[in-house]
Amino acid sequence: MGRTTDGSFKVVWGEEIVSAKRLVKPQVSIQGFKAGVEVAISIMNERKVPESESLTPGHLTALMRHFIDLRDGTHGGSASRHDKETHFAHAVELLAPVARQALEEINSHLLLNTGKVVATGLQRDADGSLSASWDLVWPEQKAAAYLQ
Repeated sequence: MGRTTDGSFKVVWGEEIVSAKRLVKPQVSIQGFKAGVEVAISIMNERKVPESESLTPGHLTALMRHFIDLRDGTHGGSASRHDKETHFAHAVELLAPVARQALEEINSHLLLNTGKVVATGLQRDADGSLSASWDLVWPEQKAAAYLQ
């Protein structure tokens, strides 16, 4: 999931595979970062332990599972593109109410209900990837866009 500066959240299938390889094998000279990556790689390569037995917090375990999927070219255990896209579509269904709620709360509390949440739903982009986005738009934002 990505966050943009215009108040939108976008989940894109396919984009993250390229950048994730950079995370797994970085060419960076910053020692602290390299040490963190080495720990992440060792966690990814160690014996699978049920989450209930792990001392690693759940959100980090989920992140490691995500990195393992990226490393292995899978998505939620799916290997074929069709199965990965089905898995992604299900993830969009689960994410939709959370993304909408977060944007509705911003609209309600910060924009005093002057904004509007616009969702695309699951769609296929020109490059063949699947995406879904939820945007929060408001009058001042639209007006500012015309001034640029």
